[in-house]
Amino acid sequence: AAESNYKAVATTVTAATIYKAVATTIAAVTIYEATTAAESRYARAGLRHSRVARSECRSLI
Repeated sequence: AAESNYKAVATTVTAATIYKAVATTIAAVTIYEATTAAESRYARAGLRHSRVARSECRSLI
């Protein structure tokens, strides 16, 4: 009986560890995706900004 209890506890601990690892990975991926999305948004805004600046330069000439 003690052995089966030990196995049950070990299984639970292992499952909890795997769950934590998966949760951490998901969180890391989510943060990475959010950062990448924000960066590409800034990059697009930057491109738009430079296009506007270029057209303004053309209108000055």
